[in-house]
Amino acid sequence: MLLFLTVYAFWSFDYKEIQLGEAIAATLHNMKTVFLEPKLSTDTIQNVLYQLLVTFCLGILSTIFGAVLAGIEVSAYDYKNGFRVHMLGYSIARPEVTECLVHPTLEARHANSLRQIEILNRHGYGIGADRLHRADGKYIYKQHIMDDLVQRGKAPEMFGTFYQTVFKHGGICDFDIRYPSPLEALRAIKDAGGLAVLAHSGQQ
Repeated sequence: MLLFLTVYAFWSFDYKEIQLGEAIAATLHNMKTVFLEPKLSTDTIQNVLYQLLVTFCLGILSTIFGAVLAGIEVSAYDYKNGFRVHMLGYSIARPEVTECLVHPTLEARHANSLRQIEILNRHGYGIGADRLHRADGKYIYKQHIMDDLVQRGKAPEMFGTFYQTVFKHGGICDFDIRYPSPLEALRAIKDAGGLAVLAHSGQQ
């Protein structure tokens, strides 16, 4: 059960070590989003309720066991076979090793998102980068852009037709960054003294 919750918690907590205080803060933020934000789409509400459940469970586990197993998820891409790979790393003894791998990706993803915001603003969407939620308080992802558009009524849902036509299939924001290879991700996790696990392998 602990392992199951930990795997799914990566997505909810920006891939950093989770402490009880953070779990409680995230839960309170999500409760505010559900009960105080108007015009939330069904998809958004489902995502927030899922995060509420995860953060609540993490709070209980932190209270019982004193801590939750921390880890990292590395986004990679198999350019030879043409598909994304997400590699989980547990029990990282030397986080500076994995940080050297993921930091350039985070910076590149943020720069890519700023470029997408600029293009969307030229088309009249009025996105203010300063008001967007940021991963780890620093980095803007496409999810943050979409969340802003949905909450302001500029898009009907998070990953529906709007997302597919704008960010995919040759849309105006259909461009991406270069990711490390799966072997680079695996090597970094092992060199950091961690245990590597392939995330959601059924989708690979």
